[in-house]
Amino acid sequence: NRLGPTDDKIAKLIALVEMPMTDSPLETLKTFAGVQEGLDEDGAAAIVALPADEPGDKPLPLVLVPVKDYQAVVAGMNPEKVTDAISRVKVNDAPSLVAEKDGYAVFVQADDQKLLESVLVGKTKSVAEKMVPWKTWIEESDAVVVLGREALSLFVNKATGEIDKAMPMFDAMGEQGVQARAGMEMYRSMLVTAGDELTAVGVGALIEEDGAVRLSSRGRFTPDGKLAGWFKNVKPLPAHPWAGVPNEPFVVAAGGVLPEGLIEKLTQFSMGMAKNMPNVYGMNEEQMKKITEMSVKAMKGVHGMTMAVGVVPAGQPIYQGVTATFWVDDSEAFLNDYAALVKSMAELSADAEKSPLKSMTATPTEIAGRKGLEVSMDMSAMYDNPQFARMESLFKAMYGPDSKLDVYMAAADKTTVVAAYIDKARAVKAVETFGQTGENLSSNETVGEVLKRLPADSQWVGLWSPRGTIAFAQQVMESLAPEGQGMSLPEFPETPPVGFAAKVSPTDAQKELLIPADVIKQIAAYVKQVASMSMASL
Repeated sequence: NRLGPTDDKIAKLIALVEMPMTDSPLETLKTFAGVQEGLDEDGAAAIVALPADEPGDKPLPLVLVPVKDYQAVVAGMNPEKVTDAISRVKVNDAPSLVAEKDGYAVFVQADDQKLLESVLVGKTKSVAEKMVPWKTWIEESDAVVVLGREALSLFVNKATGEIDKAMPMFDAMGEQGVQARAGMEMYRSMLVTAGDELTAVGVGALIEEDGAVRLSSRGRFTPDGKLAGWFKNVKPLPAHPWAGVPNEPFVVAAGGVLPEGLIEKLTQFSMGMAKNMPNVYGMNEEQMKKITEMSVKAMKGVHGMTMAVGVVPAGQPIYQGVTATFWVDDSEAFLNDYAALVKSMAELSADAEKSPLKSMTATPTEIAGRKGLEVSMDMSAMYDNPQFARMESLFKAMYGPDSKLDVYMAAADKTTVVAAYIDKARAVKAVETFGQTGENLSSNETVGEVLKRLPADSQWVGLWSPRGTIAFAQQVMESLAPEGQGMSLPEFPETPPVGFAAKVSPTDAQKELLIPADVIKQIAAYVKQVASMSMASL
């Protein structure tokens, strides 16, 4: 959209990251195409791939370029008359056909004259008719890519076909291949679901006035499909979704509502993955079925949750920085159901040789005067599994020297449960400060500014901190490297986080990713700094 103004914004973005540039992107394209005059730089250009006449044939590309003076645009392309309306031209020495239509130069491949003629006489059905629900979003974006039903089907069929071809390779890999196959089957299932449940998908980009980049996407649901049903009555986020999430350095933080049909499906999916890894969990299909049923029951009253991965001091277990909150019907009932689930999982896996689930316990406790639960699991049982034998040092870095994962859960109020990993004191603080907005993550000034720029009625919100990620990566590397041999990463500067938001309705899903200008600038500078250090060490 808006070729000239958008080109100016791209040039400013390139300057922000201090990349060398001679010509702007638009000038480069004009030189490539041989266009000197006549372009309407306030108009929009588009590339369209239309279905071929024969099934299985490649889609037919069509390019629309906005023009003020059509003859001036094609003058530098050595035009040759084909019909009164159509000319044969060369675009960077590649032959094409072109004609004028409603203020656009319409280009097609040299052998697609029938396609161009059908466009000129208006026999083709307008793509714009399908895009009416997204008209405002498309026009407000600087650039947009949209896939309709035909394109989605083409992509899904191609991708699932490639996965099917790869399956015999996993069958020949033995035990390791079983899990790899399970992962690929998961992706295949997701692709098939997308093909069945979506009628259109779109991705857009907008460079804002301050240099921030907003990436957005849209997905339109199949009427009366499962997704449309799940999202028919989705509740908004609570008034204070970050209550219980501490205001401290973090890697990622995310929260959102969970419709009943969706959370049931996610629980079944998670248990299905576990079922495909019997060498890890040590349970047969019937046992996994029982656990799945109990898990779905335990999660029935959950309406949503938040989770944050914080940056912990050097030498402390990585999981010590993990906190979570659950929005439930009844917090004390949820804790009772969760304790019963843990007990059943331990009993069902009691005969398994190596499963960490057999060591699970859920002990009632009091946390800051509230009903609580201490859930514990010995992860060292994983060391005996050949697949995880080499990960002992990582497990100790994550959970501590005894590889014991403890989670402290407490009823912060009647409908909210808070949870903290490893350190009970963090759970106590979460309960004590639960109603104090100045203590939660949204009270951070830069976090608050990013949250304000995300759609206010979103049902899911997420934050990613580049600085926290580098600190986290440094800690992981130090934990795994032999003493004295760890690599040192430069500290990443303070920046606002990257923000994410998503909202759904019975008809479509909308997602946005906001990358602040300072993040873009500092990531570019950081990459250069690391590259310079690498070159200096050679």
